[in-house]
Amino acid sequence: MRNLKRLAMVLAIGPVMTPIRSLTRGLILACLLIVQPVSANPGTTQDVFDHHVAAINAGDIDAIMADYHANAVLIVEGTVFEGEDAIRAFFESVLDICGTINVVSSIVVVGDIVHQHWTWPEVIAYGTTTFVIRGGRIRVQTDGLVPISPSCLFPS
Repeated sequence: MRNLKRLAMVLAIGPVMTPIRSLTRGLILACLLIVQPVSANPGTTQDVFDHHVAAINAGDIDAIMADYHANAVLIVEGTVFEGEDAIRAFFESVLDICGTINVVSSIVVVGDIVHQHWTWPEVIAYGTTTFVIRGGRIRVQTDGLVPISPSCLFPS
């Protein structure tokens, strides 16, 4: 993100030698500004993570989904869930079958990355999750886990 802002500033204030170069800079600058993340849920990485854990423990699917970017990707044990609809369906199934108690045992936050170890008593013996949170939304989440009851995560 910092590099994109720096490039945008250079393009915006750099010397203009020809009309073509000026147009090219303008187009590149416009593209860079368009891809900047925008969030209706601003907050630090830690804020988003704390909200997400609370939402899961409350079983509040709308609050859970408020943490995800529209084009987020969730990968659970090699199964990919892309976008809001797929992620919502995953959580609806899991919360309906497995319940909502998620016990976080350790957390590491570095910039826009959160890594946690957790358990879900009577469901997951051990889990590890990595989140990439940008612009106040979860963009990518990966989960690795040792289930006590595999049918909770992937019902037949």
